[in-house]
Amino acid sequence: MATKTTTAAISPRRSHRFTTPSSVGWHTRSVTTTRPGTSIATRVLVLAAMAAVVDWLVKVLATVTLDDRSVEAGSLVTLRLSHNPGVAFGLGDWLPGPVLVAVTAMVTIVLAVAAVRSALSPWWAAGLVLGGAFANLADRALGGTVVDFIDLGWWPSFNLADVWLTVGCVLMVLASLRSPTPSD
Repeated sequence: MATKTTTAAISPRRSHRFTTPSSVGWHTRSVTTTRPGTSIATRVLVLAAMAAVVDWLVKVLATVTLDDRSVEAGSLVTLRLSHNPGVAFGLGDWLPGPVLVAVTAMVTIVLAVAAVRSALSPWWAAGLVLGGAFANLADRALGGTVVDFIDLGWWPSFNLADVWLTVGCVLMVLASLRSPTPSD
């Protein structure tokens, strides 16, 4: 019994693999596709908004529950409410509030543009960086200080937005260090 092989044409928009002509012959290459209508910038902005909202909710919870007390969260972490008038790790606490807000806003804009334009960085790393930066910017603009509540004892206190920023930046640096492969 003979078998019949048929080849069906599949639209490149629906397929993750398609064939392209070249001067040597036909080659198959993998293509990363996204759902129609979902751009990378949209994904970055949605993740950034979600990260900022989660940070804001946790800061509200910390402000309400940790007012005058600290809570031991294991042997390494203490939850203790503090208000950081400076930028990262209290730096620049001598600057006037409006100057800090303006500088933080400019840094956030630069991070946003760099994150969205970077072809090497994963979109979710860019979303974390932007979400963390925006969350701390909003905190400073609305309250004059940034609410911190995670205390390791040996490091300045920080918040969830700082975690988003740090993890996103580390992932972006690691992505930029990887050497591009021919399929990139």
